[in-house]
Amino acid sequence: MGEKGVEARLCESQSHKFEGICIKSSTCAHVCMNEGFPGGRCRGFRRRCFCTKQSPKSKMRVTTFIGSTTNFSQKSEPSHAFA
Repeated sequence: MGEKGVEARLCESQSHKFEGICIKSSTCAHVCMNEGFPGGRCRGFRRRCFCTKQSPKSKMRVTTFIGSTTNFSQKSEPSHAFA
């Protein structure tokens, strides 16, 4: 049996308070922190500020069972019949 972590997903939301063209991601991140986000970055052709945070599901762990096989395509017959 082995465990592997799920890759973190990064959620982005365009900043509501950043004004102008986003040149420095550090400035964007500072504005986003004032909006309640842990960070932010400049992106896109139009250089807009997007605030970032990790998705809540990114902390989930997935357990895989190596070597186990189950065939769910077979229909199981009832163990008893009603007369």
